[in-house]
Amino acid sequence: MEAILTICALSCLLFFIAHILAVRICSFFKFGISQQLLLFILMIFWNIPLVIGTIITINNMPQIQVVPSLLYVVLVYNSIAYSYFHIFNMSDTARRIRLLIAVQSKEIIREKDITEIYAITDMVNQRIERLVNMRQLAKNKEGRYIINNSFLLGVSFCIDLWKKILRLQPG
Repeated sequence: MEAILTICALSCLLFFIAHILAVRICSFFKFGISQQLLLFILMIFWNIPLVIGTIITINNMPQIQVVPSLLYVVLVYNSIAYSYFHIFNMSDTARRIRLLIAVQSKEIIREKDITEIYAITDMVNQRIERLVNMRQLAKNKEGRYIINNSFLLGVSFCIDLWKKILRLQPG
């Protein structure tokens, strides 16, 4: 059991280090990839070395414990990675977080300062740019935006359905 807990702790620590390296490498080589997409890809592909390392480490366990141990490690890692993704995403994109930091650093003192910093057009353009960078939106020949990848759209429909089921949103 100690080996499993060590793998869980190390996998997350090494994942955070890998994220730091991936961000720096992408920044150095100026890859045009959004921070969210980079983290998502890293989260998914980190399962490969995690599974291989876990199998090597727990190889001398009784066979009946191997599959549950492997599933436990993968579940723990992916749960922590999922949480980290949302914390990272929130800290990177949430207006509330940015507003708090701006007020603390004295960039924003009055209400008028907020409207100068956060123009609605800029916010919409940033969201569109983020969706284009994540390859969810694209422009066609006429210059109109089209859905380029339906992944986030599908997720949005699922969340919308879930809100309706929970009655958080009018149906």
